[in-house]
Amino acid sequence: MNLHTLPGLYISHGSPMLALNPEQVEPALQRLGLNLPKPAAIIVMSAHWESRDLEVSTGARPETWHDFRGFPEELYDIRYPAQGHPELAENMLHLLAEAGFAAHANSTRPRDH
Repeated sequence: MNLHTLPGLYISHGSPMLALNPEQVEPALQRLGLNLPKPAAIIVMSAHWESRDLEVSTGARPETWHDFRGFPEELYDIRYPAQGHPELAENMLHLLAEAGFAAHANSTRPRDH
Protein backbone atom coordinates (compact mmCIF):
# COMPACT_ATOMS: atom_id res chain seq x y z
CA MET A 1 0.00 0.00 0.00
CA ASN A 2 1.43 3.35 -1.03
CA LEU A 3 0.72 5.95 1.66
CA HIS A 4 1.31 9.68 1.37
CA THR A 5 1.30 11.75 4.51
CA LEU A 6 -1.17 14.61 4.72
CA PRO A 7 -1.44 17.04 7.66
CA GLY A 8 -2.60 15.56 10.95
CA LEU A 9 -5.77 17.25 12.12
CA TYR A 10 -7.53 17.31 15.46
CA ILE A 11 -11.23 17.81 14.88
CA SER A 12 -13.39 17.58 17.97
CA HIS A 13 -16.80 16.06 17.37
CA GLY A 14 -18.30 18.73 19.63
CA SER A 15 -21.84 18.29 20.86
CA PRO A 16 -23.81 15.37 19.40
CA MET A 17 -26.46 17.99 18.53
CA LEU A 18 -24.20 19.22 15.71
CA ALA A 19 -25.44 16.23 13.71
CA LEU A 20 -28.92 17.77 13.77
CA ASN A 21 -27.78 21.42 13.58
CA PRO A 22 -24.54 21.43 11.58
CA GLU A 23 -24.59 25.12 10.67
CA GLN A 24 -22.03 25.95 13.41
CA VAL A 25 -19.31 23.72 11.93
CA GLU A 26 -20.34 22.89 8.38
CA PRO A 27 -18.70 25.95 6.73
CA ALA A 28 -15.36 25.23 8.42
CA LEU A 29 -15.46 21.57 7.39
CA GLN A 30 -16.34 22.53 3.83
CA ARG A 31 -13.32 24.89 3.73
CA LEU A 32 -11.09 22.00 4.86
CA GLY A 33 -12.43 19.96 1.96
CA LEU A 34 -11.55 22.74 -0.46
CA ASN A 35 -8.08 23.42 0.95
CA LEU A 36 -6.74 19.90 1.46
CA PRO A 37 -6.11 17.22 -1.13
CA LYS A 38 -8.61 14.36 -1.14
CA PRO A 39 -7.21 11.59 1.08
CA ALA A 40 -7.23 7.95 0.05
CA ALA A 41 -8.16 7.06 3.64
CA ILE A 42 -8.73 8.73 6.99
CA ILE A 43 -7.39 7.25 10.22
CA VAL A 44 -9.46 8.14 13.27
CA MET A 45 -8.23 7.82 16.83
CA SER A 46 -10.97 7.70 19.43
CA ALA A 47 -11.07 8.00 23.20
CA HIS A 48 -14.54 6.47 23.02
CA TRP A 49 -13.20 2.97 22.29
CA GLU A 50 -11.87 1.88 25.66
CA SER A 51 -9.85 -1.30 26.07
CA ARG A 52 -6.95 -2.51 28.18
CA ASP A 53 -4.79 -2.93 25.07
CA LEU A 54 -4.14 -0.78 22.02
CA GLU A 55 -6.59 -1.96 19.38
CA VAL A 56 -7.04 -1.24 15.69
CA SER A 57 -10.45 -1.72 14.12
CA THR A 58 -10.17 -4.09 11.18
CA GLY A 59 -13.89 -4.26 10.40
CA ALA A 60 -15.04 -3.68 6.82
CA ARG A 61 -18.28 -1.97 7.93
CA PRO A 62 -17.99 -0.54 11.48
CA GLU A 63 -21.27 0.07 13.26
CA THR A 64 -22.46 3.50 14.37
CA TRP A 65 -22.21 3.85 18.14
CA HIS A 66 -24.19 6.29 20.26
CA ASP A 67 -22.34 6.58 23.56
CA PHE A 68 -24.32 9.50 24.93
CA ARG A 69 -27.59 9.87 26.83
CA GLY A 70 -30.35 12.43 27.24
CA PHE A 71 -30.60 13.79 23.70
CA PRO A 72 -33.58 13.90 21.30
CA GLU A 73 -34.61 10.50 19.91
CA GLU A 74 -33.91 11.58 16.32
CA LEU A 75 -30.21 11.77 17.20
CA TYR A 76 -30.15 8.08 18.10
CA ASP A 77 -31.69 7.20 14.74
CA ILE A 78 -28.73 8.64 12.81
CA ARG A 79 -26.46 6.03 11.22
CA TYR A 80 -23.18 6.78 9.52
CA PRO A 81 -22.31 3.92 7.16
CA ALA A 82 -18.54 4.39 7.38
CA GLN A 83 -16.48 2.10 5.23
CA GLY A 84 -13.66 0.34 7.05
CA HIS A 85 -10.36 -0.46 5.40
CA PRO A 86 -9.05 -3.83 6.68
CA GLU A 87 -5.92 -3.65 4.49
CA LEU A 88 -4.97 -0.24 5.91
CA ALA A 89 -5.73 -1.48 9.42
CA GLU A 90 -3.36 -4.43 8.95
CA ASN A 91 -0.71 -2.03 7.66
CA MET A 92 -1.20 0.13 10.77
CA LEU A 93 -0.80 -2.93 13.00
CA HIS A 94 2.46 -3.73 11.21
CA LEU A 95 3.74 -0.14 11.59
CA LEU A 96 2.78 -0.05 15.26
CA ALA A 97 4.61 -3.34 15.88
CA GLU A 98 7.71 -1.98 14.09
CA ALA A 99 7.57 1.07 16.39
CA GLY A 100 7.41 -1.18 19.48
CA PHE A 101 3.70 -0.92 20.24
CA ALA A 102 1.74 -4.07 21.03
CA ALA A 103 -1.52 -3.54 19.16
CA HIS A 104 -4.27 -6.04 18.42
CA ALA A 105 -6.76 -6.37 15.59
CA ASN A 106 -10.43 -6.02 16.53
CA SER A 107 -13.01 -6.58 13.81
CA THR A 108 -16.03 -5.84 16.04
CA ARG A 109 -16.28 -3.51 18.97
CA PRO A 110 -17.64 -5.35 22.02
CA ARG A 111 -21.27 -4.57 22.82
CA ASP A 112 -20.55 -3.69 26.46
CA HIS A 113 -18.98 -0.32 25.59
